[in-house]
Formats: sequence, structure tokens, C-alpha cells
Amino acid sequence: MYVDNASGSWLPSFGSLIGTQGEGADHSLESDFFFQVVFVATAMSVVSGAVAERMKLWAFLIFTVVLTGFIYPMEGYWTWGGGFLSEAGFSDFAGSGIVHMAGAAAALSGVILLGARKGKYGKNGSVNPIQVRTCL
Repeated sequence: MYVDNASGSWLPSFGSLIGTQGEGADHSLESDFFFQVVFVATAMSVVSGAVAERMKLWAFLIFTVVLTGFIYPMEGYWTWGGGFLSEAGFSDFAGSGIVHMAGAAAALSGVILLGARKGKYGKNGSVNPIQVRTCL
């Protein structure tokens, strides 16, 4: 996806992520941008479902900037940009591996850091049952 990057490294050349196009590219930068926006939104939706009701909106928005601006582009480069994963023979044909692993790793980290939802456990450590009226 990211053509004309430094082959085999783990750090992308950010000039290619900003908008230059290498020789022999058969897709437009606009289509690549839209493709990546949809994929990173999918990764963020995995995280939002995991941390719902556990963190404040501003903290989530700050993390959104970190994941979409730094973490996901780095993982995308590792796989599609000639980085060390692609050099090692890793293939992610439809992109679902990077998208879901980025979202799942971020969601798992968030859940571990934030802990259980408020009201899930009682004072003695027992699990509070979900009330049907709250589900409707």
C-alpha cells in the first residue's frame, strides 16, 4: 500500500505517508487514503466497544489521535510498506489482520488498564447480575 518506502526497516519514511507516490503505483493517493481511513476507523471501533463506560470522552479522543496518527500507520508500514513483517514473508491480503490486531491489542491494553466496569462486582467480590430492565 505504501509504495517507495525504506525496505526492510521498522520505521517508515514519513514522506511517503504524507502524499508522495512512487513509480509504478497503480492506484491513486486518494483511494489509498480512503482505504486507510475506513480501516483505521474499524480498528477504533473495536477499541470503543471494549472501553465503553470505562473512560471519559476526552481521554478516548486523545487515544484516538494516538492510535490513528502513530500506532496504526506504523503497523501498516510494517506489513504493507516493505517493513520487517513484509520482508519476513507476512501476507495480509485483505488487511483484516493488521486492522483487527491493532484494534484488539489496543482494546486489551485499555481493558487491563481500566479494570472492570463500575457496578459489575459487589462489595464482597461477587458478580452483580445484569438487570433485564437495563438491557431493554
